[in-house]
Amino acid sequence: MTEKIEKDKRVQVKIDKAVADQAEAVFSEIGLTPTTAINAFYRKVISTGGIPFDLTMSQEEKDAYDLKRLTQNTPVIKLDTKKKLEDWFNDPRYDY
Repeated sequence: MTEKIEKDKRVQVKIDKAVADQAEAVFSEIGLTPTTAINAFYRKVISTGGIPFDLTMSQEEKDAYDLKRLTQNTPVIKLDTKKKLEDWFNDPRYDY
């Protein structure tokens, strides 16, 4: 009995649709299919011995992340009328 040697491996991933659509538009512009782009990425991982780009946040991205994290539980007051806005400005609790 002969063994079948598989040449290809199917890799299935879940990607945000908007991200996939935008990336595939770029791939198309430069003449690549998603399969070709993923193969290129895998080959670059092998040749560099790691992820071929920086995965750390810039200081600006880190600051934005920290600000979002620190304010995620801060209540939001909707000031959608002139009266609400005036009351907010006149409320001593909001004097900073």
